[in-house]
Amino acid sequence: METLVDDIGVVVVEARRAAGYKESTIGNYRKSIRWLALLARKDGVYTSALGAEFASMTTSLRTGRFSVQRHFDYG
Repeated sequence: METLVDDIGVVVVEARRAAGYKESTIGNYRKSIRWLALLARKDGVYTSALGAEFASMTTSLRTGRFSVQRHFDYG
């Protein structure tokens, strides 16, 4: 099943808003989704391979662990 990155973005943002997240945090999620969409710019479709590539970019090279800073700042 193919899922468009934009569709994922809408669901994520609305779920965060409904959960009471601050707009600044929602803005950070939007930024990450925008970079994910750029990664998928060929056809805009999310695949597990695309997700794995994006996840690898949010992993600290030094520790090998997920990095919140890289997650929100990656560009």
